[in-house]
Amino acid sequence: MTIKIVTSRATKVSGIYIGPTGDPDRAPFSNPFAPDAADKMYKVADHEEALALYEVWIRERWDQHEWTRLCLSELVRREMRGEDITLVDNCYPERSHGELLRELVEQMAFLGVVSDGRIAGSDDLPF
Repeated sequence: MTIKIVTSRATKVSGIYIGPTGDPDRAPFSNPFAPDAADKMYKVADHEEALALYEVWIRERWDQHEWTRLCLSELVRREMRGEDITLVDNCYPERSHGELLRELVEQMAFLGVVSDGRIAGSDDLPF
């Protein structure tokens, strides 16, 4: 029914962790862009630039990266089934990429956009 975002700074939070991991291939929803990113390719001037780049990046990954497409499709399916989804983000309650991800999933669910790929089982997903 709802996609909510909670801070990872709270105690005993559960949900889908979308905070930094250092490996965007392992965590399909994390935002690799940050002012303090170790990888020069993802280093940006400020938080607002990181959000703007993430919005483009996550949409490009839908087209170019099968793992991200499958994981994003699973979130869309859950949203379409009316399941509650909790995203755990380090930045929240400040403006975060979790809000951008929530908007994207809601738009995709409204339009019925999911990947044709099949996910073998929930054990294959990082959440």
